[in-house]
Amino acid sequence: RQARALTWMLEVDRGNVTFDEVEYSDHTLSSGVGWALNVKATRTHPLRGGVMADAVGAGKTVNAIALIASTAREARAARTKADKHDLTHSGATLVVAPIHAVKPVWRQLLNEFTADLKCEIVESVADLKALSVARLRSADVVVVACELLCNMLGEGKKSAFAYQEHLAKQAKTAEAFPSFL
Repeated sequence: RQARALTWMLEVDRGNVTFDEVEYSDHTLSSGVGWALNVKATRTHPLRGGVMADAVGAGKTVNAIALIASTAREARAARTKADKHDLTHSGATLVVAPIHAVKPVWRQLLNEFTADLKCEIVESVADLKALSVARLRSADVVVVACELLCNMLGEGKKSAFAYQEHLAKQAKTAEAFPSFL
């Protein structure tokens, strides 16, 4: 079952799985004859990303680590080709996990199954502030406690942008960040 899930995730990650976006619109024409106009528009897109949800102990973390490890070489190559001033692409996989699973589960399993993956663990605001742009860009995986993200966003916009401002200072450029950050 895990091998099948990993194969599916690799196909999605490579862009080989598509989905159809379909939109319907029905309009009654006021000609008095009772005619209706039915329109259907379809676009096909590659399926990207995903959410793994399964029972406790079903192997979600191991599957995710296997996917990250299998694509790390490609991500590193793309990162090497990218402009060093382009801060929008790191090649790292972002994992958002409950705080109780960040270090004891993710760190342990990454060390156990993958010796060559560079991992950054972020459990606290202090961890976040200690990170540099260079460390983030060189990471293969960044594991962040979801409670940290929720707390930062809950405190208002000023604190939500505090780390972006920290990174901009570290990079010595503010315009490198996309406007949606």
